[in-house]
Amino acid sequence: ITYRIVLDGRTKWLRGRTGTTLDAGGKPKTSIGVVKDITDQKERERELRSLNETTRKLLRADSRGEILRTARDNAAELFGVSTADVRGFEPETGCLRPMPCLTRNDRLLTTERIAAGRQIWSVFENGEPQIVVPECEGAPAAVLVVPLGDHGVLVVDADETGGIGSRRLELAGVLSSAIAAALDRGERNRALEAKTEMLGERAEQLEYVNDL
Repeated sequence: ITYRIVLDGRTKWLRGRTGTTLDAGGKPKTSIGVVKDITDQKERERELRSLNETTRKLLRADSRGEILRTARDNAAELFGVSTADVRGFEPETGCLRPMPCLTRNDRLLTTERIAAGRQIWSVFENGEPQIVVPECEGAPAAVLVVPLGDHGVLVVDADETGGIGSRRLELAGVLSSAIAAALDRGERNRALEAKTEMLGERAEQLEYVNDL
């Protein structure tokens, strides 16, 4: 039997097993029951389902904005938090900024609240997910920063996670690769569309000249 209980406000998953011994006459003599906490197993299963679903959604996303919103919303669900944000890298300025495709209301983790620009930049350069502890009053106690290749970073409020261990950091690494791959694919598709449009315009120009 697998069942769940709520203990101190947290959901726990338990698995119970029972066994019965019989006497010489074949009648029940004693019963033994064992209950095992399988919360971690259930949480891993949930994380893997969420990660697989996120990957499928990223593959279906077409525009940069759709990819980023999918990344942000599903990262929040994956890590069990209410707050996640995306910062894009601007080659022109060399800065990480909230993505312009996200509205002001979407930007839940602002630069002013986090106040950890240099720390986040370091994660972006290193290319590995990392827990950052902002040194600013009123900021979250910790944020998980997930680099997105050359595109920017995903920032998750780690206050609500109850701690992010090595398993979730590994999960963040897989998520990072999936999001970066989707953004790379989007850029290639946009470049191909632009080239196709340019070739179409040239073909029209040549056709016009031939008709003269």
